[in-house]
Amino acid sequence: MNRKNKCSKISRFLLLIICGICMCLECWPMVRNESMAAYLFVYFMNNSPEGEQLYFAVSRDGYNYIPLNDGKRIVNLDDIARWKCIRDPHILRGHDRKTFYMVATDMKSSVGWSSNDGIVLCKSIDLINWRITAVDFPTEFPHLYTRDDLKRVWAPQTIYDEKEKKYMVYYSLIKMIISQSIILTPIVILQFSQNLKKW
Repeated sequence: MNRKNKCSKISRFLLLIICGICMCLECWPMVRNESMAAYLFVYFMNNSPEGEQLYFAVSRDGYNYIPLNDGKRIVNLDDIARWKCIRDPHILRGHDRKTFYMVATDMKSSVGWSSNDGIVLCKSIDLINWRITAVDFPTEFPHLYTRDDLKRVWAPQTIYDEKEKKYMVYYSLIKMIISQSIILTPIVILQFSQNLKKW
């Protein structure tokens, strides 16, 4: 491994740790007065279709995790996600402290790194039974995106907007504007309660 690749991997690892610490510090005021039983880690494993599924692991100390469901995927996405695969899952405990909201990238990397045209939304009150829907952007928003100009939608996350009293999803998106040869990478926000009524 050359020095440049090694430095790049170390930089990505350090960035991941810093993001994790920031997320913990951000969530600490919400959870410090609650008695928590365990930490839940939501993840995908690798770039294979079997690895690009939703997996859960649990930990009592936040360091040592045990995969749940015997290491098998948690939900069947075959009839929901366009590509039958997901990446980048993010879970949020709801404002009511009872409901869980999870979002993920609808993508299959073996088809190509621009195969992500949408996201998957999940909602549960017990972390076992999930209401799941996929949002395919060219289908849901044809006035904004086509399969040709929408290149990527990825890494969605959920927040609760205290002022608006609504859950929001934000994510990155690349749209090609051919006539101007410009690539836009805005961070866009969807309102759960208005734009995604079926969720």
